[in-house]
Amino acid sequence: MSTNEHYLISAFKRLIERDTLGSSYLLFGPSEATRRAIGAAILGMIEHDALPLIDGTIIDEQKNIGIEDVRTITGWLWQKPLRGKRKGVFITNAEALTGEAQNALLKIVEEPPQEALFILSVNDPSALIAPLISRCERVYVAGVVSVIEKTKAKQAREFIVGTSMQRKAIIKKILDDEADIGKFVEALLAQCIEDPMKHWKLMQGISDRWAKIAQYNTNKKLQLETLMEIG
Repeated sequence: MSTNEHYLISAFKRLIERDTLGSSYLLFGPSEATRRAIGAAILGMIEHDALPLIDGTIIDEQKNIGIEDVRTITGWLWQKPLRGKRKGVFITNAEALTGEAQNALLKIVEEPPQEALFILSVNDPSALIAPLISRCERVYVAGVVSVIEKTKAKQAREFIVGTSMQRKAIIKKILDDEADIGKFVEALLAQCIEDPMKHWKLMQGISDRWAKIAQYNTNKKLQLETLMEIG
């Protein structure tokens, strides 16, 4: 289990234990295997790790998930959970949702049953409609840091401990080569995960802004610069 996977599963476990778990989450990032592991772990935890799942279902369709599939999910979610407090649906490849299905899913995500939990997993948030993404709590799932990505570790460490001016200089350097943005974000998250209790606000800020960068034709410089004042 990677550090990122361990941290995120532990974080969701705390939310479940405290009964503060939200109703909808979007897991996004380059590691499909890690996203799958986290989504499955969440469903397992809401059923106290009992198998087989009764109150959780995994939609693992790689082609098209249509409006009829969403209607089936909706009907199932309105039924009371049998084992735990929640009923959860994990869509492992939300990119497969058709436009019509996404709009149908948006309606139930906006006004979900009290016990419902939605977990959507995508590589790129831009595959989903903006209103649906805005209704989900976004969680960036980092991949395994490669040899090339490790070259960004020094910049990430300097960013975390740096002043606003130092952070601004690092952002300017990163933006000179847009291909480096994703590598820098992963390196920054990897550094934050070494002390997640201290850097949780920065991690949350990175996830939110990276989703916006990926989803919209937005000003990358402005989005990254908003991280300068986050501890």
